Amino acid sequence: MHFAIFRLINIQVITGASDGIGKAYAEHLAKKGLNIVLISRTKSKLDNVAQDLEKKFSVETKTIAVDFTDTRSIYHDIDKQLTGLEIGVLINNVGMSYSHPEYFLENKDNDHLYDDLIACNIYSVTNMCKIVMPGMVERRKGVVVNISSTAAQIPSPMLTVCCYQVLCRQVLGGFGYGIC
Repeated sequence: MHFAIFRLINIQVITGASDGIGKAYAEHLAKKGLNIVLISRTKSKLDNVAQDLEKKFSVETKTIAVDFTDTRSIYHDIDKQLTGLEIGVLINNVGMSYSHPEYFLENKDNDHLYDDLIACNIYSVTNMCKIVMPGMVERRKGVVVNISSTAAQIPSPMLTVCCYQVLCRQVLGGFGYGIC
């Protein structure tokens, strides 16, 4: 990824930053000398990623451990911890899916699962944008990157809720860049 905006403001926020694509974004941005706020569920994984980035690339990191399926107070906590930081890039990467494909009505714990899917895959994008974008607009600088999958574009009858949410996330890409 090559955006000139990365040089304008030195702090980047990445959700789902302890593994996979989120961790790869963190490494890529740190390699460019940018400071990173890593947000994910598991504190020990976040701390390991942060230590690696600091040692390898001599950048500053901050970690915020939250479970994006718990919508009660996490966004207030995230907002408090990001207050005063001039954030240039928000990478909305956190997401979850089913543990295995299953017909909609056959999922035994569907109320809990569907609530968690919606909280993690939809509320996270909306609420992180609500927290970070006002500062970007005020400074007239910033980029939001919404990561999603191709699940909304491939018929997947046994992943209906997840596919719908991916589609919503791609539509929310209108906030910034929708990445498939």
